[in-house]
Amino acid sequence: MDGVTPTIYLTNAGSVVQVRRGRATDETRACVGPRSQITIMAKPRAQYGEDGIGRVEALTPPAEMVDDAKAGWLGIDEYREAYTGPLLAAGTGRLEPGRLAYQPWGSGPPMLVED
Repeated sequence: MDGVTPTIYLTNAGSVVQVRRGRATDETRACVGPRSQITIMAKPRAQYGEDGIGRVEALTPPAEMVDDAKAGWLGIDEYREAYTGPLLAAGTGRLEPGRLAYQPWGSGPPMLVED
């Protein structure tokens, strides 16, 4: 990456929507970043702008686990362990700049997350 550390903006869908509509404050716009957005949500709602151009699979919890937590069948501590356990076991290597990937919606191979 040419010796430059990439910047990843972690924000929420509401901020992204306000930036797209041109109604965001300067502070909100700065938190969204200048490029296309991708999601780490298990069940993003496209109608609310939560889906972006694809999903970062390495950071996305399984949809079934989210459903179980929302239904009360899985407590917050169990959810945290079920989500972070496999993530930590896989190691942080796939999260490093130049290796973190996202899966575009539709078809196509995974793409690298760029600055």
